[in-house]
Amino acid sequence: MKLTLALLLVCVHAAFAAVGPVHDSAAAAAEGAVPLAVLLAPAGYQFSWSWTAGRLFANGIYVCNSSTDVTKTIGSADCLFDINYRG
Repeated sequence: MKLTLALLLVCVHAAFAAVGPVHDSAAAAAEGAVPLAVLLAPAGYQFSWSWTAGRLFANGIYVCNSSTDVTKTIGSADCLFDINYRG
């Protein structure tokens, strides 16, 4: 399954910055997995990232909140992600 990520919107509802690792995975990425991209958003803000041509993912798109930026370490449930993609 090939998907193209076009837009990723993050709303952070916490008092601290959020780290959003983006993985090329059809299911939840394992703890410690290395993401393809890492998106950082300041506390209390809404941010978006877009790719004009899109960013290709071969297996699927998995995004979560992580307490670390280098590998996935699942974080608290204080972010909202809105993802636009083409399949």
